[in-house]
Amino acid sequence: MKKKRKHESPSEPIKDQFILRFFEENSGKAVGINAILRRLNLKKQSALEAALERLEEKKLIRKFSAGKWILNGTDATSIVSNEHLYQGVVDVARAGFGYVLCKGLTRDIFVSQKNLGSAQDGDFVQVKLARMYLGKPEGIVVKVLQRSKSQFVGLYRAFKNESVVIITLGNQSIEIPLYREDIKNLEDYDRLVIEITKWKEKPNDRMSCKVIKNLGKNKTIDMEMETIIAKAGFSLAFPASVVQESESIQNSVSDLDQRRDFRDITTFTIDPIDAKDFDDAIFLSNQ
Repeated sequence: MKKKRKHESPSEPIKDQFILRFFEENSGKAVGINAILRRLNLKKQSALEAALERLEEKKLIRKFSAGKWILNGTDATSIVSNEHLYQGVVDVARAGFGYVLCKGLTRDIFVSQKNLGSAQDGDFVQVKLARMYLGKPEGIVVKVLQRSKSQFVGLYRAFKNESVVIITLGNQSIEIPLYREDIKNLEDYDRLVIEITKWKEKPNDRMSCKVIKNLGKNKTIDMEMETIIAKAGFSLAFPASVVQESESIQNSVSDLDQRRDFRDITTFTIDPIDAKDFDDAIFLSNQ
């Protein structure tokens, strides 16, 4: 006597995971009831219809046409095989994994931390769709097409056999080796502004960088301001043309007739002593 499969028992409905697994294995294809019955060796069409209705209510599948369904988050023409490549911007979560928003898909592609490679938050990447899991696409970053930033602030450490700068990428601390010509006049624990010149594309690759500026180790207001500017990706130096133009500006006021002159009134600033802009002040008057 032939033993019945567990999900065909007359006392139990068809388990949704059997049907969902079938759709995942055929992601990007619209399939009908007859194909599912035949491939899964099912006999009861009514039980299958009930399972399809449950999956559709959970938005794990959707009706593609009359009598045909497709895994939600895909379409029947865009995902032909796992080798189809998409392009999009990476949004990295604090936990380390990321999502890539791509044209041609109605859902963001989930990418685990190990499959991000060297991609960082905001990078424009090429991603390969690897699989569908519970109706959600998962992928692997195969190439970084454009970096969102290459300038970082890190801590210089002089070890016995190697000198490195330690930077933070996402939730990871990365050590980048420095060459002998880069460590002249540097002291242990100096704060450095660096530009990454080579990223780690393969497991055995070594990253490299060049030092843009040494901010020193004494925590001053100037250091903190330059750190904020550098982390935002801005240059710490103005172009020569801008400096030249600023030097040509006259240090005098030429439009006094359009201003109220308060220079003879005793005024007290309320800004702190270490402020860069003294633009808040008060004065006392009997009027």
